[in-house]
Parts: sequence; C-alpha cells; structure tokens
Amino acid sequence: YENDSAIVIPVNVIQNSTIGTFVFIAFRDGEKTIARKQPVITGNSYRGKTEILSGLKQDDLLITTGYQELHDGDLIRF
Repeated sequence: YENDSAIVIPVNVIQNSTIGTFVFIAFRDGEKTIARKQPVITGNSYRGKTEILSGLKQDDLLITTGYQELHDGDLIRF
C-alpha cells in the first residue's frame, strides 16, 4: 500500500475516548495558543506511524509532547 498524499503521524499521539479517536493540535486564538481536541479517522499503521484518513490538514500543528496531560482549551506555549 502506498499513498503519497497521506498524512501520517506517530501512533502514540492518537488517543481514544468514549466519543472516538482524537489528537491534540495547537490552535491560534488571537494572541493565545490553545490545545484543541481534534477528532480523527485513522487508516493503516506501520512501524509506529498511522495514516490519518480525515480530521487533520497538512498545516495543522500536531502536539507530540505533553499531550497526555492536556484538556481541550488549555493554554499552551511552544
């Protein structure tokens, strides 16, 4: 399987809840940057990476550090 236009992210940043699968992205809200819970639909996984079928865009800023401690709307710095 090969998909040159696929968005692929580390499998460990994908989280599950009762509402489904999600990741956290950094979102600019005026002068602030907040963590936003972003629902995603996953595809194939291989060697620690997972294809994202929907829910992310190429220019989204994926949070890969400290995401286990975040809540939707938390202020963040990077």
